[in-house]
Amino acid sequence: MRHLTALGGNFNQIAAALSVSVKKTGTANPSPEQIERIRQANDEVENLKKVVGAMLRNMQVKAATLHGRLSADEAGDTLDE
Repeated sequence: MRHLTALGGNFNQIAAALSVSVKKTGTANPSPEQIERIRQANDEVENLKKVVGAMLRNMQVKAATLHGRLSADEAGDTLDE
C-alpha cells in the first residue's frame, strides 16, 4: 500500500506540472526528468502487479487445499456415522 500511495503522489506531482505547462504553452512538454520518473513509476507498477498476482495465485492454491481437506474431513465424518 505504501508503494501505491507513493506512486499516486508521484503521478499527481507530474500531472500538476504538466497541467501548468499546458496552461502556459498550450501543450504538455514533459521534462526528461518527468519522463524518467514516469518510466520508473511504470516499472514499479509492473513489479507490483507481479507481486499481487503471485499473492493471489498463492491464496487460490491455499483455498483449494483447504477446501479439499474440509471436503475429505466431511466425507470421513459421513462414513463414520
